[in-house]
Amino acid sequence: MKLINYTPHTINLPNMSIPPCGEIARCKEITKEVFNVNKIQFVYKTYGKVTNLPDNKSEVIYIVSMMVRQALPNRYDLASPGDLIRDENGQITGCLNLVIN
Repeated sequence: MKLINYTPHTINLPNMSIPPCGEIARCKEITKEVFNVNKIQFVYKTYGKVTNLPDNKSEVIYIVSMMVRQALPNRYDLASPGDLIRDENGQITGCLNLVIN
């Protein structure tokens, strides 16, 4: 099985690191202003079509963000970082596993 990382970050697992492939799969973001108070904009965001993700290929798992994975519940070739590993300052340093659909 081949793992291809479509996030902008290296995915650090306990036994391997998977560098980004150079492409980033994203959900199209739609922002609509709802109101404005004291020059602070309050917006409503929705997320649409996933962009920059190849079609399913045999023996390939694409690592994507949780949002992208959840936007495509029928894609069984997608995984996203699971249980996070943090350092003593609370910064994410990796993950213990990958979550699939």
